[in-house]
Amino acid sequence: MSIEDRLSDLLEGDIEIKQAKIKKSINQFYLNYGHSSIADCANVPVFVEGVSMLAAKALQDHPLYNGQERSTRYQDFSTVPFYAESEFSKQTVEVWRSLYKAYLPKIEEWVRQEYATQREDILAKPEIVDRTPEEHAAYLVTRNKSWDRTCKAIAFDVARGLLPCGATTSLSMYMSLRKYRDHLTELATHPLKEVREIAVQINDSLYARYPNTFKPIRVSTTGEPARNFYLTRSLSRSDSYADVVNVVDLTNEGKQQYLGHDNLWFGIAGGLDFGSYRDLQRHRNGKNQMPLVSAVAGRINHFYEKILREVDEQLYQQVLDTFDSLIAHSDLQNPAVIELQYAHPMMTQVPTGVFWSSTQLKYVLELRSKTSVHPTLRAWCDDLYFKLPVHIAEQIDFDSDPDYWQSDRGEQDLKRKSETGPKSGD
Repeated sequence: MSIEDRLSDLLEGDIEIKQAKIKKSINQFYLNYGHSSIADCANVPVFVEGVSMLAAKALQDHPLYNGQERSTRYQDFSTVPFYAESEFSKQTVEVWRSLYKAYLPKIEEWVRQEYATQREDILAKPEIVDRTPEEHAAYLVTRNKSWDRTCKAIAFDVARGLLPCGATTSLSMYMSLRKYRDHLTELATHPLKEVREIAVQINDSLYARYPNTFKPIRVSTTGEPARNFYLTRSLSRSDSYADVVNVVDLTNEGKQQYLGHDNLWFGIAGGLDFGSYRDLQRHRNGKNQMPLVSAVAGRINHFYEKILREVDEQLYQQVLDTFDSLIAHSDLQNPAVIELQYAHPMMTQVPTGVFWSSTQLKYVLELRSKTSVHPTLRAWCDDLYFKLPVHIAEQIDFDSDPDYWQSDRGEQDLKRKSETGPKSGD
């Protein structure tokens, strides 16, 4: 019957009759139906707070994940808790905190001095309007505030590379009951103990609310071995790069010329810093294997290396010393390398491996080539774009503007409207 007739039938009678009808319906068409797909009809929001960057990526590592994560842009992470388990990792994440706090104001000042002559070009072009002296003075105050926010945002973009993967964040999830059940059951065997415990906590909360859909799960004492879970390929380059390693034409016609249809799939490998990999991992319409964050597999991404050295040579030597200590404690054959990921900075170069359809490839390159995107991810997209066949690249609206700094981040922030005031037209 139609949904209107179905609801009318279920809602006839007094409250006890209604409840009895609904229970009978659930038992007949859900619990005893013999197929779990009907649990896809119920979607639930879950909010997860105070978990590491690594745990956030694990929770998001599902093709049907929907949600949002706290940004590292426009926010000072110097006082947030850092997660780590071993004593060495706990000590190392605090070293990264001190370097982050020391570098952040220096990077902001460096941005101001380096791009002072381009200030008006970077800021959004002003409208040509007649203003009174008072209006012009107010306009200059607004422009100065926009420049301040722009410099801070760019400084955060650079300083985020110093944040350890154990820096905590928050995220939301919105999935169906069926997807939660499957995903959390898998995460209970994840290599990271933190992730296994979070999976059980979420499952317990959902089980208390939806006992007919969920059942208790236990924390596995040992997770899946790293060699079976993580991408562990070693990298010889420290810049962002991508290579097309395989093209699959599902039509078997060998034309490989139509972009926008999912009969053409691309295998793409390369290297990228973990901070920007977090953005790349959010594109889940295809296969994307999680990389192991390890100093013995990838060095510091060249973008950070260049700027941090230029901003303060002495502080940069401390960066190198701390990174070298990670190398000394790293052994890809030792299970402890999994926990050691927390102590690695997000500027650590990690291997990337994705398998995308042509539609997804087009979407990612058009979105992530914009000037507002972090420069290391833009460089990854740039390298990939120019390695595509010409007839495919021509169909992508790619932003090839090379200057990352020519972007007014002062027009973007995460403050409440009550703090910034309404904008014109709002």
